[in-house]
Amino acid sequence: MIGEGNNGYMSLSSYERMFTGAHNFSISGPSQFTVNNYPMTNTSPRNDMRQKLQRELNFVALNAGIDGDKICLPGTRGEIIREITNWVQYENDNTVRRYILCGEAGTGKSAIAHTVGKKLQEMGFLVAFFAFNRSMLENRTPSNALRTIAYTIGVSDQNFAEGLLKVFGEDPSLSGSTSIQTQWEKLIVAPAQRVDLAKHDPDGPRDQLLSVLMSGRNDLPSNFRVFTTSRLENDIIVYVEKSINWHASPRIRMMRDIEGIEEDIYRFVVAKMQTGGGLGILVHSQCRLLATKAEGYFQWASTVCKALRGGGKGGLSVQARFQQFMDTAPGNYTDLTPLDSLYMSILAECFDQEAMERYHSVMAIILAVFEPLSRTSLKKIQIIGFPEESDTIDAVVCFLGSLFTGVESLDTPISPVHTSIRDFLVDETRSRKFAVNIGQGHTMLVWGSLQLMMKNLHFNMCALENSYVFNSDVKDMNARIAKTIPQELQYACLFWDEHLCQSAATEDLLILVEKFWYKSSLFWLEVMSIFQTIHVVSRAIENVRKVKIEVPDKVSDCLMLRISFP
Repeated sequence: MIGEGNNGYMSLSSYERMFTGAHNFSISGPSQFTVNNYPMTNTSPRNDMRQKLQRELNFVALNAGIDGDKICLPGTRGEIIREITNWVQYENDNTVRRYILCGEAGTGKSAIAHTVGKKLQEMGFLVAFFAFNRSMLENRTPSNALRTIAYTIGVSDQNFAEGLLKVFGEDPSLSGSTSIQTQWEKLIVAPAQRVDLAKHDPDGPRDQLLSVLMSGRNDLPSNFRVFTTSRLENDIIVYVEKSINWHASPRIRMMRDIEGIEEDIYRFVVAKMQTGGGLGILVHSQCRLLATKAEGYFQWASTVCKALRGGGKGGLSVQARFQQFMDTAPGNYTDLTPLDSLYMSILAECFDQEAMERYHSVMAIILAVFEPLSRTSLKKIQIIGFPEESDTIDAVVCFLGSLFTGVESLDTPISPVHTSIRDFLVDETRSRKFAVNIGQGHTMLVWGSLQLMMKNLHFNMCALENSYVFNSDVKDMNARIAKTIPQELQYACLFWDEHLCQSAATEDLLILVEKFWYKSSLFWLEVMSIFQTIHVVSRAIENVRKVKIEVPDKVSDCLMLRISFP
């Protein structure tokens, strides 16, 4: 199912003294080396294999695994879950290795994937799981998916890890490869065969990943299975049609062909709406009606249940809200899709015309982030860049509980409850007056991020007592990071340049970037080292140059100084 960086920390002055003109390196073993006669120690031999895999794969943990909050309600989706688990367990040379579950947004594909993943994990069959997320496109890429899967298998099986490292030994350039086909063949297929474990861009990463996942070749060992879920979009349809004539075509299942969907939705609605609550509950006949009106869209039913139990304007009982949603059910609109009509109804109830300016401002920031941020972090980034907007986030997010998670808490990341919500909001032809301008969000985030870094970054961010100790050897490093580098500052350091290259390059913004380079870039480099994300530095320099800002040579040389040890 479907890191690079400097591990050591040194003070800037020591860093400069040690590496200025450095050329004499002496390595006496995997954990001992000298640089210009400075003795250095690299410990943690017990994690040697894991560290080798991390280094070769440029692995960064992305938190893209199984989410227990996204599994199916017990007693639902039984048929399809059994079908998939039986397919996984049946080992035969002629059994197809790939299974594709296709369906429209909101029909419950992800819930099935997380449920199957959890079940297979408990049975001891699962070795890797990767969940794509349209709200985190920056890191959850096809390339990172394959690298994460390879790393996860390698960590769990030493034979696979040794096969993987042998591949890297034979082809050192593989670490920097961006070819999805090459990565699939060498990071997944080659190690497996060695050890035999008993917006669409044509020819882009997505297309290449589809090609390898839906290939007509049984190139994996007989006990390997690859299970994938996907919306039935145009590029998927093309591969589905092609696969009909392939000798070893993948097993393809359509969500609309699964039996008992309405009954499963009914059980879900009963579970959500027949359990207490001061606003009253629905009777069984109403639960049945809601399940029928959902027309197979689990997300429609889930969003309605959440809206019925809270959110929106005050003064309406559950019964009144129920009737309101029945009036906007999928079958009652001809110009909107079922989910779009629901989302439009919820937003129209929550935001009057006079609130639209604040709505657009806050939603732009929430949807423009590359990783979800909490209400507290969003406020700090927004306020430092735009002080006059100090209360706008609180005034908007408290009404978004039906569509976004994390809005009830100050410190929980805020994100859409379903990817279809984001798709709806960024498409003006669908969301109309509620459409969100992502560019506006990028501009607000780059202003806030730059000013936040200039205000808070300083020398020795984690207050380390000894600048010659490796970060990995600082026992309380995580506690120090949590204390001195809050979430919003971490985010600003990692993504300010990405927001910059997607913002309008005004004169004031360019002046702010230049000020950051001269005032805070070395302290920023220190944070990148702490987080083992030095690769972000070269990316940032390129992004800054894209907006026609000349990076000072002295600053660029210092930032680009990277020394890798075997």
